[in-house]
Amino acid sequence: MVTEAKKGKKRGEHKCAFCGQLTLEGPPRVKSLKKLMKRNNPRAFIEMARYYHLGNKGVMQSNTKALEMIIRAAELGDTEAFQKLGSFYHQGFSVEQDKSKALAFYEVAAKKGYQELARFHAINGDIQKSIQHLRVGASSGDKDSMDDLMEMYNINYYQKKT
Repeated sequence: MVTEAKKGKKRGEHKCAFCGQLTLEGPPRVKSLKKLMKRNNPRAFIEMARYYHLGNKGVMQSNTKALEMIIRAAELGDTEAFQKLGSFYHQGFSVEQDKSKALAFYEVAAKKGYQELARFHAINGDIQKSIQHLRVGASSGDKDSMDDLMEMYNINYYQKKT
């Protein structure tokens, strides 16, 4: 029986069938992530940011380093990275709290299909803007956006009945 290592594949790495680029598969090792990071794989930067944030997989905990990894992933265009940057600024985590910057990052993420901006508006009491963002996500086929939109309509329907 041929193992993955004998085939030249390391745990945590997988070649995309369409483009041949190395991607993440399963819980990657730090060494595999660093290799992918050298190839500017944004998902590798996001995963490494998690390791730095939690201080696991043999990586020393550093929120500053985690933020650097997220910024690099955002520079590479990763949608989740923009959402995470919005969260960092919204909560004031490793940066000075700045809701206007948070909103700007959430808007970029929303344009890329992430629904955090809808949540941001809902939390801040602007339900109409929240619904608008959920509609955009739902029209692109995002299941979570559709589910959240249905939930908001159901809440509104039951509030009007009572």
